[in-house]
Amino acid sequence: MRTGRIAILAILAMVIFLSGCGVKMDEPTPVIDVSTLIENGWNSYDRGDFAAAKAAFDSVFFFTVNNPEAYIGLGWSLIQLGEYEDALPYFSLAMTADTILYKPMIVPITNEEDTGTQYTTSYGLDVYEIPVKNRPLVDVQEVKSGVTSVSVLWITDSSVVVPASEASSDVFTVTYEYANINDAEVNREIAPAVCLGIMGANYGLGELESAMGGGRAALTFAEDTLLFEHYPTINVHKTKLTLAQIYFRAGYYQNAVSVISELDTTFSFPDSISPYDPDNFNIILEALNGLD
Repeated sequence: MRTGRIAILAILAMVIFLSGCGVKMDEPTPVIDVSTLIENGWNSYDRGDFAAAKAAFDSVFFFTVNNPEAYIGLGWSLIQLGEYEDALPYFSLAMTADTILYKPMIVPITNEEDTGTQYTTSYGLDVYEIPVKNRPLVDVQEVKSGVTSVSVLWITDSSVVVPASEASSDVFTVTYEYANINDAEVNREIAPAVCLGIMGANYGLGELESAMGGGRAALTFAEDTLLFEHYPTINVHKTKLTLAQIYFRAGYYQNAVSVISELDTTFSFPDSISPYDPDNFNIILEALNGLD
């Protein structure tokens, strides 16, 4: 018993010595304010210091993995640094960071069987128009006629148009993405910044269909007003112009003509000729180059 008391007294003496005899205990580490880290990130971004912005947003994930704004900031910082491939996953994470409260803005559908495909003639071409069940459609990854992949001529909010000449049957499956516009559980506050980021990163990588999907989804969620305060030059006009360029590069010439007509009311593509005739590509390209 005596030995035990001596040990306890020795411990107490050491505690008293450390706390009261000139030796200061370490001060508690201050709680990190994640909102301050995000603010620092955007301040660096707005100054054009994208490397510092990247570091600030990245540091948020030491404290939480559930912050969509940090994912958006990191994704946009990487785009500005030209690191497009690294940027893309962060926009996907921004869409799904809080799956308890929010649903993804862009939803993939794989191998949907068509119902009600129509055979018709348009622009002098024999085509099949394939309706999709989930709308608005924003991009198409693949269309198959039987087991054969066919090219896409143009898309609408509700359908895909393919050349009849490439089809082995009139039964199709479509792999596509749609904007989840009708779901009340989508985080609309961040939707434009996320979708624009998807467009920008994919465009930088040359992934035109996915870039198309991001742009179309951004316009769908934004409706008439498209603002991203940290990239003020982005607006509805600029997004449509970028989409027109994507359409032309991807071979969606009718979509390109349609957007050019929206942006320039003086432009009129002749009804008597086809936008799919290579001899007429220069008409589209000149009109596109004349836009700003």
